[in-house]
Amino acid sequence: MDRVHVAIIGCGSIAQRKILPALLRREDVDVCAFYDNNPRNSQSACAQFGNARSYVADTLTQVLNDSRIDAVYVCTPNSTHSELTIAALNHNKHVMCEKPMALSYGEAVNMLNAAEKAGKVLSIGFQNRFRDDYMMVKSLGDEGFFGDMYYVKAYTVRRMGIPNWGAFLNKDIQGGGPLIDLGSHVLDLALWLTNNYKPAYVVGAAYNHIGRLGSDCNRWGPWPNEEYDIEDSAFGFVRMENGMTISIETAWAMHTTDERTACVSLYGSKAGAEMRNGLTIVREMNGSLVEIKPSVAAESSQALAPGNNVNSANDREAASFIEAVKAQDPSLGNARQAAVVTKITEALYHSAQIGRPVDL
Repeated sequence: MDRVHVAIIGCGSIAQRKILPALLRREDVDVCAFYDNNPRNSQSACAQFGNARSYVADTLTQVLNDSRIDAVYVCTPNSTHSELTIAALNHNKHVMCEKPMALSYGEAVNMLNAAEKAGKVLSIGFQNRFRDDYMMVKSLGDEGFFGDMYYVKAYTVRRMGIPNWGAFLNKDIQGGGPLIDLGSHVLDLALWLTNNYKPAYVVGAAYNHIGRLGSDCNRWGPWPNEEYDIEDSAFGFVRMENGMTISIETAWAMHTTDERTACVSLYGSKAGAEMRNGLTIVREMNGSLVEIKPSVAAESSQALAPGNNVNSANDREAASFIEAVKAQDPSLGNARQAAVVTKITEALYHSAQIGRPVDL
């Protein structure tokens, strides 16, 4: 396969800000079709990112029955990920689905089964894997630099950043608050950096004190706090089968000065890697305790000016998926790993609800 023909299902901000700019920087991709429940979104995306051969689909069936299309990007609300992904796979399309993979582990397993039956690539959008700093930590870990990795901190906290648009505050559609929204990314990093996908049990807690009170300081303005029924912060502990532990802290709103997103630190018997104001490697060297600051940039500091051909995390994620599709190799997808993220997330919510640990 020399070229990959792509359809975009869900043409909102994720598609227009993350997916489409990265795809259009590739010479081996044609974006053929755009579909959204809101025709204005699909028309806007097609006008900006389409070409003479692109079209705005009237129905989802029109997209799935288009024999030209090799791969589908699912960029829709969380509750639709499983249904739309399975539909695309059943029509023999490769699929890149935005995170989270699904609202439940059962849905995730159904997606895996559909991908296996179709023999197609299924990947989930965890672009932080492709940041320079995390790729360096991953490489060092795989080489044994950290020794036995026994503890990971997964941290993604906003001081006052409750999203008040779209489906973010709709529990049925979103599935939850910051744990499923922001936490999916750091849980994926924690598992991927340590290559550890066997959780034993979890303990979770979730709160919505600020969400229910409201605030005049939210960066995006007020939200309907009287109707707020999801968490504004969630915390958890994951014990892996090999004894490694993961702590997770997520918040859309918390009275803290330590506001950081997508920050994962890991600690091993020989060295550690901390993500705080950039990456720091912590180790012993020649009888001294040392801190090493590698000259690698986090994604947030990489300039993505319009027209710049920057090899960003989004570009690398797109390349990984497109190359897997061209190779026709389902083993190159990350969906089996992503399903474990969903399994842990679901269990953390359940533990928070019942007030007890949940065995996995």
